[in-house]
Amino acid sequence: MPSTAPDAPRMLDVLIVAWDRRRVSAVQAAGYGESARLSGCWSAEWPESVPPPLQNPQAAGKWLAEQWRAAGLSARSVWLVVPREDVILRHLEVPQVTDEELPDLVRFQAASRSAVPIEQLVLDFLPLSPHPNREVRDVLSATLSRTTIEAWAATIKAAEHELTGVSVSSVALADWGAHVDKHRPHAAGATLVVGWEAPRLELAIVSGSELVFAHAARTGSDLEGDASGPILSEISRALIAGQRLRPDLQIAQSWLVGVPPQLAAQIAERLESPAERLDPAALHPQREAFRTLAEHPLDVALLLGGVWGRSAPVVPQLNFVKPRQPPPKRDPRKQQLAIGSAIALLAGFLLVGGVLAWMASLDARINALLVEQSDLNTVVSAGQAPLAAANTIEDWVRRGIPQLQHMTELEATMPGGLERPYLSEYNFNVANSGDALATLYAQGSAKTREDVEALKQALVDQRKHRVKPSEITPGRDPKYPQNFTLDLELIPVKKEPPAKPGA
Repeated sequence: MPSTAPDAPRMLDVLIVAWDRRRVSAVQAAGYGESARLSGCWSAEWPESVPPPLQNPQAAGKWLAEQWRAAGLSARSVWLVVPREDVILRHLEVPQVTDEELPDLVRFQAASRSAVPIEQLVLDFLPLSPHPNREVRDVLSATLSRTTIEAWAATIKAAEHELTGVSVSSVALADWGAHVDKHRPHAAGATLVVGWEAPRLELAIVSGSELVFAHAARTGSDLEGDASGPILSEISRALIAGQRLRPDLQIAQSWLVGVPPQLAAQIAERLESPAERLDPAALHPQREAFRTLAEHPLDVALLLGGVWGRSAPVVPQLNFVKPRQPPPKRDPRKQQLAIGSAIALLAGFLLVGGVLAWMASLDARINALLVEQSDLNTVVSAGQAPLAAANTIEDWVRRGIPQLQHMTELEATMPGGLERPYLSEYNFNVANSGDALATLYAQGSAKTREDVEALKQALVDQRKHRVKPSEITPGRDPKYPQNFTLDLELIPVKKEPPAKPGA
């Protein structure tokens, strides 16, 4: 998502490379934030015997690998700072749209104003803070040839490193100037940063921690005679362009790099604000790291701006390797599928929950019924004995069983007079099957075997008993030594048919 805020400080292990048509410089940095440690510096004129990256990336990469290896530069990640002249910067005015819509809108406007097909370019941009007096939004777009990036990527790969970022010198110079603003007393307002190393001139206007305008030009090889005139003209042109974008833009101070004293005085007079000449290496705590760049202060400023832009940026950064992109477009089908899945899942949960609740209610009902059944079983069990007795009595009543009468008759049937047999056990029950009314099981003792046999025969003769055979065994009672068992069934008495008259 586009943002006007710089990135937060982060850990660094990178080789910053500042490239110009005639020379290339590099510094290796590792660490966190502004305290990132510089562990090596290198600079060299590009030899005529080695073709540049755009012509032969393999040969250029081989030469860089040898140079960096000899200088002890081993960081694998490389961040390239290309000159402003290689990049087309344009101020665009776009409608007030959301940050998500901004990349597509910037790309559309950049394509409409580019003489080269946008597919052959890599586009990045810097969204600027909204101005209260403008109804449109200002954007600084930047395009770089895709061929240039691909050639440099192949060159860095041939040098056994990896190209992780490509920015422009104007952003690096602006970030260096913004860091100077943080640590030096200065008036409120915009800052003009001027870098000059004949014939190269770099200008950057920083306002509110943003690069609002950048310009580059080629001037004469020295400042004798009228040579300072073109530089002052370029500064005036940059200021007019910046004020066209921000009508209230006023330069409060200027930081000058590589500019001789006489030109510094002219700049201060022209802008009516302080203009101070600064040595970037002298301002850095590791100034000794830049001994090889003592004659190239502009390269030092660009390299430091590149380092701080990676580790502790103040101004928003450009990166043609990973430019700002619109957020991924959401596929409505995926959203619909997700919603449908969520609804189905919710319905499933509700259905399962309903079934589980229904089953839980059934379980509770079953448990209640089991408790009720247990209580009823207790009541039923308690009534089993009385019920059985009642059923027995009911059978006796229903069948007309005269138990007491039968006991009396059995007592009268006993043979032997006063020494008749006696019963030691008597069990009289209602019969459960057959034609019998009741069953009698009794045990007793008799004086003689003949008394037992006479008793059984008498019972048979009564025609209302079915006597089952049983043994007579010796007993322990000396007076009644014969033990016997009565096992008989009481059967209904068959009535004799009435006699016919005259028979």
